[in-house]
Amino acid sequence: MTPKELFVKELLENLPEYAISFDCERWDYERCTFRLRDLESTGAAYTLTLDMAVKGFDKLCAEIESGKLHFEGLLADYKVDGGQWDSLAVDALLQMSVLGEVIYG
Repeated sequence: MTPKELFVKELLENLPEYAISFDCERWDYERCTFRLRDLESTGAAYTLTLDMAVKGFDKLCAEIESGKLHFEGLLADYKVDGGQWDSLAVDALLQMSVLGEVIYG
């Protein structure tokens, strides 16, 4: 696993507690797969994989760096310090990973 994959996997270990817009119905920390249900609108179900989450992480970081998104508490080293990621930031990562954008929150 790459350092980025390990970091994103560490962030996902906060599930199911850090899911706000989704109900995390099932999870497998070893395989890094999560069954999510959209709580905000459609009730649609998604399976999140580590590969999806890494792609979502890259997109989310690009949005943060461009100034389109801002999260209170994320400092300059947020890409390597998982302790800065609260439930709002992790939920945004989930949205970006499965929906392709941050819609809720």
